[in-house]
Amino acid sequence: MINNEAKKARNGAKLLMQTFQKLFGSAIALVFVLAAHPAKNSNFVAGNVLIIAEQASELPRADDPSGARTGVPDYTMQTLKGKEMRLSAQRGHPVLLDFFLADCPHCKAHAPYVADLARRFRAQGLTVVNLTPNNPYTERESVETYAREAKIENEVAFVSGEVAMLYLTQNEAGHYGFPQAVLFDAAGRIAARFDKWEEKDRPRIEAAITKQLAK
Repeated sequence: MINNEAKKARNGAKLLMQTFQKLFGSAIALVFVLAAHPAKNSNFVAGNVLIIAEQASELPRADDPSGARTGVPDYTMQTLKGKEMRLSAQRGHPVLLDFFLADCPHCKAHAPYVADLARRFRAQGLTVVNLTPNNPYTERESVETYAREAKIENEVAFVSGEVAMLYLTQNEAGHYGFPQAVLFDAAGRIAARFDKWEEKDRPRIEAAITKQLAK
């Protein structure tokens, strides 16, 4: 049976979802669900709250600031270098969004490979952006260390957890884990999702990138 706390959480989630729909259109629905158990694996989102969202099918569009068409409102991000960056401005060529947490061991293990992808495919037109929901004020140093150790040369930017969850997929346990990546084609549509970064998956990842660059 559902206890009173769970009922309260569910009612609060419904209210938040209705509010978010009014602000950004019915295509977006964020539902907060209390996790039954904190994440035990370091590649899970830590804490006792999970954010569930309808999957975005496109990058944000500058001509769709409310997200009414795509389900993703256009937004400005702060980069690690202190600049502002609009994701909608990346349209026109393939874009790989790599989502990570600075203190996640799995993220740290895969980061050098993503940095290498960015360098190898940059001249062919691939844009890689590393995105993290880490706090830009209290956790910036950790993110700087992460980027430095992985030798990341492309943009690293901070996004809210709500924005990150618009792109992520659930793992087998029903959680949204890190790291994950989403590849967009030149028109801004999702071409592939990578929710695992095991070495055996690398040929598939690079084949997907090469396919988009060849168009």
